[in-house]
Amino acid sequence: MSTQELLQHPASSSATYAAQVAASTGKWWHDRYPEWSGVYAQIVRDRNTAAEQLASGGQRLLDLGCGYGDLLYLLRNRYEEKHGVDPAPVMIEKTLDNLQRHGQSEGFFVRQGVAELLPYEPNLFDTVTMLDVFEHVEPEHRLTALSEVRRVLKPGGELILATPSRYILRFWNVVDNILSLPLRLLRGEPLRIWRFVNKEFIEEFSSRRELSQAVQQAKFELNHFERVSFYPAPETMGFLAPWLHHSYHIPFAHRVIAAVFRVGSRCRFLNQKMLIRCTK
Repeated sequence: MSTQELLQHPASSSATYAAQVAASTGKWWHDRYPEWSGVYAQIVRDRNTAAEQLASGGQRLLDLGCGYGDLLYLLRNRYEEKHGVDPAPVMIEKTLDNLQRHGQSEGFFVRQGVAELLPYEPNLFDTVTMLDVFEHVEPEHRLTALSEVRRVLKPGGELILATPSRYILRFWNVVDNILSLPLRLLRGEPLRIWRFVNKEFIEEFSSRRELSQAVQQAKFELNHFERVSFYPAPETMGFLAPWLHHSYHIPFAHRVIAAVFRVGSRCRFLNQKMLIRCTK
């Protein structure tokens, strides 16, 4: 399937996803984070570390939505073959560039594709990972994507999936709306507490119940659930996120925020992402 055919495939969100990431510079690689952004980077480290601990290892790994290739690199010694798939051509280029920059080439295979139409034969992979990918698949095609994952997994193979919790993000959205009330009053803007802004790209979040039902409907056995990655991130950029980013540049404020985040991460119910492990 050509790039153009892939982008136009009816079961693919790749066109909007590609537009969303086109301006990216590979920021998820740990060595590309500025020192002051360490608190924000921690949500990715927490997610990846938790996924790494769940991965059983084996012959072949498939990372769907491989992005910048950081998970492939992290699991490089756990699998003989590391395969990455991403719908956006720009992300494939960045993955290959990042792997080459880290001196990695042997045993890595990266190609363009979508979860809903995987270019692999059945019963091939020991582990499939989908980290922050599920929410970018159109809801009507999620069962197709999960069924495709199950098809390419070996019997007993595992799916490790992470996706933001809708209710946690909505909670922080309400907090953000409340914090921005004084500023909105000064600007004469409409006040809102429960109102949320629609996004231009596909990013529709799930609850724990909806996620569990989806994987069970795809005939997976759900055997692990946890919440990871504390970060008070609302669904839309409002008052809180820019304030936090500005504060990172102030050493004392950064240390305080980092300490607060460490404490917050222990309150699992406030952690942003749901991480599950399912077996075929």
